[in-house]
Amino acid sequence: MARWLGLKTDANSSTGGTNLDAAGVYPPTIADPDFSVPVTDGSGNVDANTAVRDRDNEVRGVRGLSAPQSFAADPTAGFSCRTYPEVLRKVLPTWFSSNATNTGTAPAAITSKFSATTGQVPRALTGKLVREGQQDDFIGAAVDTVELNFPVDQEGDMTVALKPLYTRPLVTASSYVPSYTGLDDVFLLRDLVVTKGSTPVTIPCVAGFGMTFDNGLIGEFRSRYCAGACVESRVSLIDSVTRKLWWPSQNKLGRARFTGRIDFGSPQPAWELERMFAEGDKLVATFTGGAAGTTPPAAEVMRVTIYKRVLTDGGAEPLQSFEQDQVSSYQFGAYLDGSNKDVEVEFVGAAAVPNP
Repeated sequence: MARWLGLKTDANSSTGGTNLDAAGVYPPTIADPDFSVPVTDGSGNVDANTAVRDRDNEVRGVRGLSAPQSFAADPTAGFSCRTYPEVLRKVLPTWFSSNATNTGTAPAAITSKFSATTGQVPRALTGKLVREGQQDDFIGAAVDTVELNFPVDQEGDMTVALKPLYTRPLVTASSYVPSYTGLDDVFLLRDLVVTKGSTPVTIPCVAGFGMTFDNGLIGEFRSRYCAGACVESRVSLIDSVTRKLWWPSQNKLGRARFTGRIDFGSPQPAWELERMFAEGDKLVATFTGGAAGTTPPAAEVMRVTIYKRVLTDGGAEPLQSFEQDQVSSYQFGAYLDGSNKDVEVEFVGAAAVPNP
């Protein structure tokens, strides 16, 4: 069956991604992907989100309405899947929009560390989403949000929201054959170790964990659309009228926000005091996956370091009857420490993570 989603680093990723004008030809030729994503049922989607402008407030002497006109597109794309290390190695570096700092030499394990860029230019992806007879291509897709969830009774899952600069539906034409080699092991809560403090102390009995990386992409129309740029025209097949659609020229990074959730199987009075006084502390979440195929042997790892974690909400659940246990859950945010660091992500594997 022809149903798949594939991604590739945008050829103009370092300058914010390819828009309609930068594609050079019309309609744009969009390269086939080099990475397949095993999306979960009902999640993969691409939408131009076309805005039309009606003329309902005009008085023309008759009771009928004049037809609306196409105006601008605000495209989106997104998917959900399990927390496969290879997918995270593709998506999170694009969210951070920075190059890796690598340590280690093959065949030993290599560590790639990413910190969020201080600029406003996001890195970008291109992709193709095939739904039998329809193929939706997109370019210049900045990563808006990445939500990771690690429940105690399920495999980890992730939801990714993208903001492309251009999308186009067409009859399925790609000869790309999806490949899911290496997508076996999933990061799980079972294999998570969370520590807190500058001198790390392991947090016992974590019963759930979640993180949201929010790039705060700017939605201001004036920041994204440029007069006379990225305008697509089409002669209507129905009434032979030329229709135009205005596409965004660029995405811009706004305020980055990182939030999270940590669950416990019992009340945590020490955490409650931290929440009451908004105390900051370092937190490190280390996820261990399958064998990385290195010499000496090492496992694939994703390590998220939050340099100043502050509890923002949550606490023990209200008093329960004896049919239920007393549990607790806390929400937290990542904030700048004294050296202006908030969040970093490290990947350990057989090869360095390519720069997004």
